[in-house]
Amino acid sequence: MAIEWCRARARAMRLEEEVELVQEEMRRVLAFLDWHAKWWSSQEDGSNWERQPEPAISEGLRAYQRRQAALRQALHAHFKDVWRGVSKSVEECMKEVGSIKENEQYVRKERAAREETENSNACDNVVDQDID
Repeated sequence: MAIEWCRARARAMRLEEEVELVQEEMRRVLAFLDWHAKWWSSQEDGSNWERQPEPAISEGLRAYQRRQAALRQALHAHFKDVWRGVSKSVEECMKEVGSIKENEQYVRKERAAREETENSNACDNVVDQDID
């Protein structure tokens, strides 16, 4: 029983860490997509595109730039929408982890009390043997 409890505790601790990592990764993905869309939009001034000898090439490059910016914005909006419900799921999951931690604290207190009682009984037995 104790081994199974230890395994469950270890899984809960790993789960908590994994949830934190995934949340941070999601935040970073959204930040990167937002930055990248803005970067592509900033390229619209055309300074790099105007160096092309053919006007059609410059026009094609500008269209490519606008498409890339729109793509990054669409990805940002899509991921933000898809991940909207994740916070609620994470809260529910973390409640479960919290209850496991509370149970762990309770078990530790009970174990410490039991060990203290056993140690005190063992000392009483030794004292009783010495007196006899």
